[in-house]
Amino acid sequence: MLPTLRLSRGIAAAPVSRRFLSSSVALRKAPKSSDYDDSPRNPVDIETLKSDVVWGGSETQTPFYAKESYLKLKETVIKSRDPPAVIDAKYTRSFRLGETYNPFDFTLTKVAMDDIAQKNVKMVDPFAKTGIDPMNLYLMPDILSKFLTSTGQIKSRFDTGLSRANQRKLTAAIRNARSLGLLSTVHRTPRYMPFRNM
Repeated sequence: MLPTLRLSRGIAAAPVSRRFLSSSVALRKAPKSSDYDDSPRNPVDIETLKSDVVWGGSETQTPFYAKESYLKLKETVIKSRDPPAVIDAKYTRSFRLGETYNPFDFTLTKVAMDDIAQKNVKMVDPFAKTGIDPMNLYLMPDILSKFLTSTGQIKSRFDTGLSRANQRKLTAAIRNARSLGLLSTVHRTPRYMPFRNM
């Protein structure tokens, strides 16, 4: 049975816990000061402070129901989550400050026109621009690997942008490097191969 708290007026209050009783006794034994109110605290006020109504919840809703509704909400969010949509860069545009735009810029016709214009851009032959002979690169497999696919096939002129003569010289240099064992026939040099961090 819980002990009752005796107030200074001699009236017994509602039953209280031992913890509350010990804390109220400690308060009564504390030294008095001019601004300190030494009247004992009402246990009913403490119980009111502990109630869910004061802290924003309703008395009918217990934490169990709150937890259950949270778990249901979490489950529906996980089930309904779609993979993130990946939007190709050609369908989005970035504008600079003060730049004007036309609604036509956001149509698929404009995207198709941009694709055609990009294909028609003439690629510059890097060997003709620098004056390097591709035949002299057969001892440099790292450079030759840039002109190979991931499976070791030689890229076409459409991809490399080389002239016909330089494409033939590059092909001969790659074959020479393969015959010397410097370049693999099935992949690029190990420097350009994908790897996993274990």
